[in-house]
Amino acid sequence: MPGSHDPTNHVLPQQPLHKCMFPQGSRWSNLKGVTNPYEASIHGVLFLGTSGQNTDDVYKNSSLLDRMQILENTLHWGHIAPTAPDTLASYPYANDDPFILKKCPHVYFSGNQPSLQHRTVHGDQNQRTLLVTVPNFDLTHSCALVNLRTLECQELSFATTCLSSRDNPELKLYLSQRRQEEEQSYHSPVDREGEGETSALFEQEDSDDDMD
Repeated sequence: MPGSHDPTNHVLPQQPLHKCMFPQGSRWSNLKGVTNPYEASIHGVLFLGTSGQNTDDVYKNSSLLDRMQILENTLHWGHIAPTAPDTLASYPYANDDPFILKKCPHVYFSGNQPSLQHRTVHGDQNQRTLLVTVPNFDLTHSCALVNLRTLECQELSFATTCLSSRDNPELKLYLSQRRQEEEQSYHSPVDREGEGETSALFEQEDSDDDMD
């Protein structure tokens, strides 16, 4: 899935990264580029997620400071990108808003966030959705691991001893400074009391491994 700084179109929905970007990995059939946002069914579990631009933009243009709360709000609002196209670049649609949620996903995630957070929410019609803020791998060297049977989530770390912030106070300070800089960069000089609304798009695809 492409992000805000990857070589693809800038506006949402972003198209998949071309296979020429992965000369070694493209030889494998299980490497597949997807759109941003993206929806897919894996073993009967419906996933929906983005690379995080929608969450970041709501953070910049509202009074909401908790990324998990922003993710939950967009689920309740039934709209993935409520600030597009006003402050979040997206393709202008005249008669349809493809970012409107028509189905409730089992797993709803937002990538490139400062840290891993997860929460399970329940809907009025017995829906159950796992919300996940996927950590920025460049800063945390970790990712989110989801159990498809139980919808439990845990952090999977790839950090070595020398890279672990728990054992390396210098790295811990560096990561803290990076996160502070990132948080400050998300804030815009405009008033943070208002939030825009509008559109966005994603592609749905069923995995070959889907099970009834």
